[in-house]
Amino acid sequence: MNLNNKISIASLVLVLTPYLVHAQVPTDPALAGIPAQVLAKIDPSIQGPERALLGHFMTGLRAKNQENYILITQDGKVHANKPKLASVVSFAKSLGDGVYADSHGNQFVLPLSAPKPNAKPMVQKSAFRPSTQSSPRFTFASFGGFRPLTPQIDVYVPAFYEGSGPYRQVFSKVPPSDSDAGYSDIAANVYLPSGANGEISENPNGVTDTRDSCSIYMGGWGAGSAPDTVDAGFTHDHSSADPDAWTMILGSSRYKSLNPTVGDGSNPPGGVVTTDAIRFNSGQSAFLEFFVAPNGNGGSQIDVAATGDAYDQTQPSHPDLGTATYTIALDTGTNSGWNVNGNGVVLKRNTSFGQQIVPKPAPGQRSTRDNFHTGSFVKNVSWTNCQIGVYNSSGTLHDWVSTDTNYVPGNYPNDDPPAGSGATYSNIIQTQYTSGSNSNDPASEVDSIIMLPN
Repeated sequence: MNLNNKISIASLVLVLTPYLVHAQVPTDPALAGIPAQVLAKIDPSIQGPERALLGHFMTGLRAKNQENYILITQDGKVHANKPKLASVVSFAKSLGDGVYADSHGNQFVLPLSAPKPNAKPMVQKSAFRPSTQSSPRFTFASFGGFRPLTPQIDVYVPAFYEGSGPYRQVFSKVPPSDSDAGYSDIAANVYLPSGANGEISENPNGVTDTRDSCSIYMGGWGAGSAPDTVDAGFTHDHSSADPDAWTMILGSSRYKSLNPTVGDGSNPPGGVVTTDAIRFNSGQSAFLEFFVAPNGNGGSQIDVAATGDAYDQTQPSHPDLGTATYTIALDTGTNSGWNVNGNGVVLKRNTSFGQQIVPKPAPGQRSTRDNFHTGSFVKNVSWTNCQIGVYNSSGTLHDWVSTDTNYVPGNYPNDDPPAGSGATYSNIIQTQYTSGSNSNDPASEVDSIIMLPN
């Protein structure tokens, strides 16, 4: 071998060495099976079991959901792929009557989550009357009870529940059994109304006992006889410093990991986390997604992801964070009822006002837990490009059309108050279908909730 050949080979080795080193299989056995591109999304300062935990959960997620990833495990601990992200979320404290406080003491009300719909076929909508049957107490992060409204004639529509405030809701199709496939992923662009644009106002007339709080969210129900109920999306911020911004929320009716501590030291199931440190600007169309993904350990995780223009609320100058995707995940383990195939799973999307729950009425008296004349309103909640499907890493979904739901989209209150109630409301829920869709084809619509004062 001549000198020139030796120099050429030596040069080649020098050139390739950095790439060969970079391509080496991780020496830590706990990292086995985690792709290098996933590990590259985890900050180098995060090592050992923490790196392995995040790597396994992030494997199988789409690239955008790996950028800013926050995980809550079943022990109530918060993990994140970037050190500062772990402090973005905080556990909301239940104050009772459906009222919560974030880590800054800002109070808000989340809407009452109804029990899972069953698989009866869709039929024509009808007027409602209050049910004469007693209703169970449904625990969702310390929310109160409910009283279902049943049709006056023998038809089937979604159940509605008093005492939670008005809402517009759309369900996915309901699998006939827990072994039948449903869906595990929904996504849409949704406009976040702005107070500065006159599109949202909460308790403007001093009617503060209801603590009206607007939320725009997705979620659904897992499989099983006592399924977990999840609400995940945005709630309008109520802090004095940021009265016109939106905060991400993730709430579950089952998992104690979302409610690790309460005032009496107990650890009840269900709870809510919020992104206290990050606010999403109002007046923008954000991308919202809720999905069930594998957790890398034979179980599942439920994720809410939002893409939009956000800012850092913790800094006095509120520095702009630009447009980014933030993903909050909850480890649901195995046999949780949440599964990637969507078996027995029902998904939903809602536009709503949560109202504070007040004591139940005396026997024989009508509930007074709703107040549809507070003056609060939200307008122009535009849901566009709504898609649905079974979760996959490529993000392939299809437009949400009538065949993807066997429910008439539901409004509470509907246009006809219960007989004898003395109510005078009408057209509180206003929906405009767009892009040629109709009431059975919810791919695109604009929702408004307007509670005119007396």
